[in-house]
Amino acid sequence: MSITSRLAYHYLRALPAEAAHNVGTWAIKHELMGEALPPYKPVKLFGKQLANGLGLAAGFDKSAKLLRHLSFYGFGFIEVGSVTFRGGKGNPKPRMFRLGDDLMNRMGLPGDSAEVVAQRLADAPLDDNFGVNIAKTHDPDCVGDAAIDD
Repeated sequence: MSITSRLAYHYLRALPAEAAHNVGTWAIKHELMGEALPPYKPVKLFGKQLANGLGLAAGFDKSAKLLRHLSFYGFGFIEVGSVTFRGGKGNPKPRMFRLGDDLMNRMGLPGDSAEVVAQRLADAPLDDNFGVNIAKTHDPDCVGDAAIDD
């Protein structure tokens, strides 16, 4: 690990978890994260051939704002979201916490609406190894039939 990588690691660990996430997304958007992942062994998962088994799970790019940048890094698959019909601000901060090396996520589904995310997806270069995680809009009044409609 280079000295730059070590410094970045310790800097990010010193920040609150959500702030560190925001710095990481900013660095990816501005192409400051270094080189693509080295090639890994291809894998077959659920009948689909993936370049490798390392994927980016939903939650990192909640509103599909980084797709053009993320595809460069060589993930075997990318999932965005969770996307909700109406979008929302999520829970009040702080809402993400470190528990040793683990994170506790109480974000409350912040993100843009499904319509906005759908437009970003239509404009993005996507392959077959891509997914969208969907959820019910984070609203206590959205229950029963309203939740199903949502």
